[in-house]
Order: sequence, then C-alpha cells, then structure tokens
Amino acid sequence: MLNTQVSFITPTESSNDVFPIIKLLRQYLDENPVLNLQKYMSINEKADNVNELIDNVAKDIEVTSQVLVIGSDFVDLYGVLQKLDLHKISTRNFITVLVAPTGVLKIIANDALRRYLNSAGVYVLAPIINISENFTIKISTSINATGPVLDLDQIEEPALLYSACYAFCVARKKYDSDTVDNYYKTLVGQEYTNDLGTFKFDQNGVVLRDYQLMYLRNDKRGNDTVIMTVKAQYAETCGPHYQCFTVRGPGGKTTKPSSHETLTSKRRTITSYALMGTVKAEFLFYRQFRRIRWTKPELRYLTELKALNHDNITKFIGLSCNDSADVYILYGLVERATLEDFIYDSDFSLDFTFKSAFARDILRGLQYIHKSSIVAHGMLSVQTCMIDANWVLKLTNFGVSSLIHNFMTDGTLQCTTSIALEVYCLYAPELLREIAHCATASVPRGTQKGDIYSLGMVLYQMVYRMQPFPKKGNLVDQMIRMNEKYALNLEKLVKERTDLLVAAQEQTDRLLNEILPKSVAQVLKLGGVIPPRSYDSATVLFAQLCDFPLLVGKSGPDDVETTGETYMVVSGVPTENEGQHVFEIAEISLEIRETAMNYVVEHCPSFKVRTRIGFHAGPIAAGVIGIRSPRYCLFGDTVNFASRMQSNCPPSQIQTSEVTANILMKSEEYSLVQRGIVHVKGKGNVNCYWLNEHIHDLSNEEPEGNVHKPDNENRPKTTQQKLEDQNATPLPKSLIQKK
Repeated sequence: MLNTQVSFITPTESSNDVFPIIKLLRQYLDENPVLNLQKYMSINEKADNVNELIDNVAKDIEVTSQVLVIGSDFVDLYGVLQKLDLHKISTRNFITVLVAPTGVLKIIANDALRRYLNSAGVYVLAPIINISENFTIKISTSINATGPVLDLDQIEEPALLYSACYAFCVARKKYDSDTVDNYYKTLVGQEYTNDLGTFKFDQNGVVLRDYQLMYLRNDKRGNDTVIMTVKAQYAETCGPHYQCFTVRGPGGKTTKPSSHETLTSKRRTITSYALMGTVKAEFLFYRQFRRIRWTKPELRYLTELKALNHDNITKFIGLSCNDSADVYILYGLVERATLEDFIYDSDFSLDFTFKSAFARDILRGLQYIHKSSIVAHGMLSVQTCMIDANWVLKLTNFGVSSLIHNFMTDGTLQCTTSIALEVYCLYAPELLREIAHCATASVPRGTQKGDIYSLGMVLYQMVYRMQPFPKKGNLVDQMIRMNEKYALNLEKLVKERTDLLVAAQEQTDRLLNEILPKSVAQVLKLGGVIPPRSYDSATVLFAQLCDFPLLVGKSGPDDVETTGETYMVVSGVPTENEGQHVFEIAEISLEIRETAMNYVVEHCPSFKVRTRIGFHAGPIAAGVIGIRSPRYCLFGDTVNFASRMQSNCPPSQIQTSEVTANILMKSEEYSLVQRGIVHVKGKGNVNCYWLNEHIHDLSNEEPEGNVHKPDNENRPKTTQQKLEDQNATPLPKSLIQKK
C-alpha cells in the first residue's frame, strides 16, 4: 500500500463554510502513512479566478498517479468535476473515488451528476444511512405540517442533524457539564437507539458508521453496484484518534471460511477469476505502459509454455496484452485450496502422509518443468501450490517470471500493488540483489537454482507450519505463544476424544438395539434388571427364504459363517398391545411375501424369490439370557407351534393355525382359505388356514366356500391369483370346503 500514489482534491474551508472531509483524511495519513500522498490540492470556489485554479489542479493531476480522491463537499460539485475533465483522467487508468461523508442520496437525486459519475467511471465512498418511511414523515411534518413528504435526498441532512442532537441530549443527560471533553468521554463505547436505528460510539465519542464503496448506475432504480462494505467496529486497542474497521467482501458476506467446513467441503476464497467460454482461469495482471512487440523467440517460448502438460502442473491458458491498460496471464483455476490454506489451518492435521504426498507432487512437477524448454518455475511458493479435488498438488504461475522481469526492466510493465516482504523472503538472495539495483523491476527472474531455494522455503513451511523468518519477539512473547498453541491443541484433542466417545456410544446403542428390544436395552443400559415373565397372548412369526443355498451358490460369496435362512418376529412382547399383535403379524407377513414376489435379484434376475411364512398366537414366556452377551429369548408352546406352521407351509404361502385364523376372520378384513387337516409334529392333526390378503371393503354377501373375500368382479387380481400366475403351489380344490 505504501507504493500506492494518491492525490487529494478538496474545497478550502472558507469555500463553503464546512470542514472538508479530505482535510481529515490528510490528517489521518500524516499520523498513519499507509498511502503515498503525492498531491494535496485545494480549490476556493469563492475566488474570482476559480476557473484558473481548477485548470491548474487539472494540470497537476496529469503528473500524479494511480488514485485520485475528491471530496463531495463542493458547493457546485457537478461544475467542478466537469472542469476537472474526469473523462480524460479515466482514459489514463486512474482510479477516481468521490468521498461523500453526508451520504449518497443527494448525489443520486442529481440526474446529471449521477450520469457524469457513471460515464467517467468514478466510485463513490459513502456512509450507510438507513432512513425509514416513518422517520421521513415525522421530519417532513415537523418542518412543514401541511407540506408534502420530503424526498430522501432532502431528508438526509436533517437525519444527520437529528442524530447529532439526539447524541448531545443523551450525553447531557448522563453528564451534566458544559465541557466538550466530558461529553465525548461519556459517549465512548456507548450505544443508543432512536428512530434512525441503533448507534455505537468509538473511543473518541464519534458515531461508528458502516461505509460502502459503490459504482453508480445511470438510472435511479436502486441497482447500483456495491463493490465493498466496510463494517465499523468498536475496539479498545485502536489508535488514539481513529476508529478500526473490518473489511468484508461483496454483499457484506465475510470471506472467512465457515467454522463447520470439512476437508471434503473446504474451498479457498477466490476474489475474482476469468471465464473463457466454460473454462475458469485465475490470472496474474500487471499495469502496461507501452505496447508489447513480441519477438520470434518470445512467441516460440509462449507456444512451448502452452504445450506443457503434466499431472502436477496447471494448464497455461494464455496471455492477454495490448488490448487494455493491463496484461493478464491466465492459468487453469483450481478451486479447492492452496498449500498455504492447509499449512496454516490449525484444524487440519497435516501428518506425515500428507506431507510426503505433497512433497512428492511438488518434486514431480518441478522436475518436469526443469527438464522442459521452460527451464524454471520462477514463482514457487506455498501460494502457487494448488490442491485439487482429488488431493493432487499442482504447480501454477510457472514460466513467466523472466518475461515479466524483462518487461519491468524496460518500463513496459509495472506491478499494480506492492509485493509483501514475506513473499520476497521466498526468493534466493542473488535474485533479490538483481532487483535491488533496478528501480522498476519488482519481480525476480526465474532460475533453476532459485527454484531449489524456494523449494526449501516451501518444505520448511510444510514441516514446521510457520514462516521461514518469523518475528520471534522476546522470551515472554514466545512463552505466551507456546502456551496459547498448547491450549488450542489441548482443546482440539479434548473435542476429538469427546466426539470419538459419542460416536462409540451411538454405535453401542445401535448394536444393542439390534439384539434387544429398545425398552429392554434402555433398562439394561441404566443398570436395571429384566425379570423373566409370561404373557397371556402374543403372536410369533417365522419366515424362511426358500432355495437360499441355491441363491448362495449362484452368488459366489466367501463362506465365513452360516447363520440360517429363517427370521423370527414377535408382537405383543415385551410391550403388550391389547390383542393387536395378531393383526400386526398378519400385516407383516403379507408385506414380506409381497416384497419377495416383486424383488428382482440384480446379479441373477431369473431367480424367483419365494418365502415360506407361518405364525401362531398364544401364551408365551420371555426374558433376557446371558450377562456378557445378553439375548432376549422367547419360550413356550406358541413358539414351537409357529415354527411348525412355517416348516409345513408350501413356498409363497402364509400358514396359520385355526385359533389364529378365527381371530382374523372375526375382523372380516382378511381373506383366508381353509387348507384342511395337516399333520404337525408333536401336535398331531391340526386344521390350518392360508392367509391370502387384507381386504378393506367387504360386502354383506356370504362368499362361496370357505374363501373369505368380497364379491366384487371389478376388483384387481388377488394375491392368490398372482401366486397362480407365478406357478406357485396352487390351492387344492379338495381342500375348499363349505363352512
């Protein structure tokens, strides 16, 4: 910033009876030399020779550089700007900023002034003054009770006056004194709210205001381009005379990455990039003062540079020159992050695996460049090492440093901003000595030896995660920094271990809920005991996947352990549900069969998935067996009976006992078919039923035979019909008997 040359133009104090804002800026620069102030030019609008004064200022502008700052507090601002001929200044690539301390509304209201600022490419820096409609009506009424409501440009100055008077009253009320010093001491760091909003004072008793740098459009439709928002914040550690500011990006969004950002979502902040068709490119740019006439060797060099292609370098897209005031050098855009982003991110664990992988990629890319006709990179640093979406490191900004150095030496190019000292520390000393003797060249040329020196600086930062030449300070400062770093690492370690503990606990809960009912698992986790108990009625279901060994043989999995092909389900245990368990199991069995009938095995589509399901309702006993590996087990004749219902059932059918079937038929919502007498091991001959489907709308007519289904000819195919279509076990006619 110290190399940025700035010139100020302001009215004199006697010109319009106000204290010029530019004079305040000059006082600030005198005490805080962050800019190189070239010229400070004042114009007395009341002077008889005002036109001559303006002409002299315009001539002085011709020999100044870069940035021109003009105060808006001229009486005839539009006339002064016209006489300065800002259009001519804009053709010389000046950046012109109009500082409007009382707001931008009055400028917006002047159509001629707005159009002139737009055509001359002038930026406007002004405070953000939010004026509500209610406040506008209140002020308008107080000025003229019967008059019209004032426009925004007319209300701006009364709003500022109102705010100042309000602050005076607040200070007067808090500190009854006529001394000005006591007033501002009372307001230091204070906050108050009025009809204009909430205001806060800095350490000098001055209202903190947010500012916007904007580019005005030709119309008044409110679509001006806001380039930057400057957010004012109170700070105890500011200098004795001026407030601190936090700069935010376009639209007021901070450019700091989210604290919740993960490795996979991490993206670097890209302020600007070039778009060539669908190709995104990042670029270097330099101010051009003379037309570049390329020689044949230089053109051949650029052609060879464009032809480079390697996994560890970005693509050199091209170079744009002689078309504008700047030269642009374009490389393929890598959006994830730079090596610098990961090195100095304390949340990122840069372990040996990452370090070795990144170092290998740097060496591969650098070796490829050194063996090519380009010879040297020239700008190797942690900022020019890009990490792409696949975690591959790519070198960028290579091969152009010598060209830029030569063009700077002869005055063709110049850096638009000063280069930070930390960047120069990465270059070899012999290269820095060369540019030290050249007033115009600020970019060293590229050499292979210089690349090796820069490589050492990069590796140093990777290993130690700090700058090569840090400002160490005294012993106390170092101890404080070490303690802060240790505290941060300790907090990070505690958080990581806590997260691991929570994850392990969640995994344990999931596994426990897989082998135990949730209510039982919760009691055991709290150290309770689940005593065994009996239940008057529950329903047990067994479902078997038919031909499972055949499917395993066609799938070819590794044979680790055989766990069987039968699945057991119970309802009404451990939570009793007042007789609903029969219907819940019936619904589950129908859904299992329907899913199996429609399921297509991806690697064996010809295989028909069939199930064999049986269930029975009756009394049961249950309890937790085991201490180290607890299991919730069921006991009783009901379990054995349900197992027999499944083992004696044909494929793709659902079989149940007569007792259970009677419960379902009472609801008149299920279609059941009497299978007949089946010999069941340990039970003898048992009358069994097949469950076909769930019916939600039954007619009052008695169905034929023992098939319980509605008399509806237009009804879609039943499950029994689907089974017959799939060549499943048909229903024997001899078993269909009239009840």
